[in-house]
Amino acid sequence: MNKFYKSTSIKEINRMLWMLGTFKIRLLGFISPKVVHFSREKVVVRVKLNRKTKNHLNSMYLGALVMGAELAAGLPYAYFAQLEKAKFSLVFADMESKYLKRPDSNVYFEVKDLTIFEKLLEETIKYPERKSEKIYVDAFTHYNESNQEKVATFALGLSVKVKK
Repeated sequence: MNKFYKSTSIKEINRMLWMLGTFKIRLLGFISPKVVHFSREKVVVRVKLNRKTKNHLNSMYLGALVMGAELAAGLPYAYFAQLEKAKFSLVFADMESKYLKRPDSNVYFEVKDLTIFEKLLEETIKYPERKSEKIYVDAFTHYNESNQEKVATFALGLSVKVKK
């Protein structure tokens, strides 16, 4: 599956994300997440801390944090499936999370090593029963700055099936 470098830009991915949030998952559209990095090594999704995502303590709502983690964990599989023109069903079977610090600024959700998603897609195309995989997501504030801080970790059970 060497179609990864098919010249899909971050702008195109964010447009697809906007369409998903506008027409399919309205709550995702409400918080307006953005993909800021997408490569074979990692995907990074940003959720801004603003009036829509802020709680009474001026930190990010738990729901907004979980939505960012879900998006970072599911986007790579959806991207690879779309490249293969495969119709698929994607759900999260379970989630473990650890909150380390209150996020008081924009939060960046990072998933490393996207080869897991390519292998999972190849498996689900070859054997069309539902497959599951644990996806690990780290959440940071002040991403790629000197004061970068990990605020949460997530382990999401990604369950996928390719439809025939």
